[in-house]
Amino acid sequence: PLPLPLLGNLYLFTEDVKPGYKLWEKLRSQYGPVYTFWISSLPMVLVADWKLIKQHFIKDGGNFAGRPEIPINMEIKKGPYGIVESHGDRWVQQRRFALHVLREFGLGKNLMEE
Repeated sequence: PLPLPLLGNLYLFTEDVKPGYKLWEKLRSQYGPVYTFWISSLPMVLVADWKLIKQHFIKDGGNFAGRPEIPINMEIKKGPYGIVESHGDRWVQQRRFALHVLREFGLGKNLMEE
C-alpha cells in the first residue's frame, strides 16, 4: 500500500478493520502474500502465507534474523545492547548465557520428581 509521509501506512487502521487482523486479511487479498507495510519511516515486510513463512523463516531463518535499530534507543544506549534490542553474535551469546543460567536455576527440570 502507498505510504504517507511521517505516518507511513498507519492511516489504514480505521474502525472498519476492527479487530486488527481484518486489516492484514484485506491487505493480503489486495497485494498478495508478501507486501511492505510502513510504520512511519520503518518498512516492515509481511509474509502472509504459511508455505512462504516455513520456507523463509524456518529453513532460511539465519538470513532473516535481526532487529530494527530504533534511532532514539541507539542514542540513549549508544548501541544495540540488552536482550530485546541486541542482534547477531551479541544476541546469540546473550541467549546462550541466559539459557545456561536459567537451566542452573531449574528451568526445564521437574523439581517434584527429584
